[in-house]
Amino acid sequence: MLLRSLRINLPHGISLPSKGTNLGLWFQKYLDQTVENPSQKLIDSITELPNQVNEVYKHFYNRWLIELKGIQAATEIAKTQGRMIVNLGADSVSEVGIALHHTYGMPYIPGTALKWLAAHYANSNLGNVWKKNANPNLGDDLIKKINFHQAIFGTGKEAGYVTFHDALFVPDCNDKFPQKDLPNNRNKPLQKDVVTGHHQNYNKGDDLPPADWDSPTIIPFISVHGKFLIAVSGDEKAKPVAMEILRLALLHEGIGAKTSSGYGRMVFESHPDDSIHRKPTIATMEAVVPEETYEVKRKRLLKETPPEGWKRGDVRRSKPNGASGFITPSEGGKDVYVKNISFEDSGALVEVGQVLEYTEEIGPQGPRAISVRVLLKRN
Repeated sequence: MLLRSLRINLPHGISLPSKGTNLGLWFQKYLDQTVENPSQKLIDSITELPNQVNEVYKHFYNRWLIELKGIQAATEIAKTQGRMIVNLGADSVSEVGIALHHTYGMPYIPGTALKWLAAHYANSNLGNVWKKNANPNLGDDLIKKINFHQAIFGTGKEAGYVTFHDALFVPDCNDKFPQKDLPNNRNKPLQKDVVTGHHQNYNKGDDLPPADWDSPTIIPFISVHGKFLIAVSGDEKAKPVAMEILRLALLHEGIGAKTSSGYGRMVFESHPDDSIHRKPTIATMEAVVPEETYEVKRKRLLKETPPEGWKRGDVRRSKPNGASGFITPSEGGKDVYVKNISFEDSGALVEVGQVLEYTEEIGPQGPRAISVRVLLKRN
């Protein structure tokens, strides 16, 4: 649904704001339909600002830090690994939206979005005791009475032990980003992005087949990069558990729109070695959350994107002596022949149930693995 902008036509001599303004107000109210491609011009006018963070917001952010300390909230700084877009489908004067703070116009992550992400991740990846509607059965009479999911996240009738606060953008940081297209200036979090729609008539349901000569439609939108202050408050024992679930969810699932394309992935500054390609450590949850089951780990590893030049798959056939076998690629295709002498771990055997990461070459008999890493094996 499109919102009506405050100004359809800007009066003669009136230019768009240049600095020190509320970017949310700018985005919603200054669409000029007298120009060609008004949405693109509006987004350009915002994302090209050299300094998007005003002093009023910085004062607000500092006050927020004091308030969080006063309620003894647990906090972490999370950094985007690429770009992030929250509320892409929200109402807007253009065709796309973004979550900008109503009062200060800066990007933020709603606490409700963080809570939903953490609850979804716990329900899907942390075993039976974290299922939303399951009762754990660990043998201890006290634990049998606890539903961990409901204790942390609550139900429709009762609140959980933890409050998930809005994550505010962290101003005045000058970290260098490894991505070539991202600026080093952390006072410019809003960046122009595009999504390209192909075969518009076909996608609308018109009786026209898609064709190579169809003109693509380029739709600009605003994405975000930078650091955000994650905060949770509540029960002292529950806070670190909730924060750890958030860390894993932001790292492996991502938040916002287009997460399947890599958007929304974040890493906590307190865990700089975290990577979507490595098994996460769960230091603060070991006493509360059981290890992921083999099957959950297997599915997660096979869904993840391997490092560039590598592939992933699992072994479903092997020789009894473990000298060789076949890998079924996670992305589909012909089975890959593998020998244990190709394993990076000396002495490892090819075993059914292993999840392997490998490079391959095509030989006269078909594909075969050259360098192999064991990511998971059946206990």
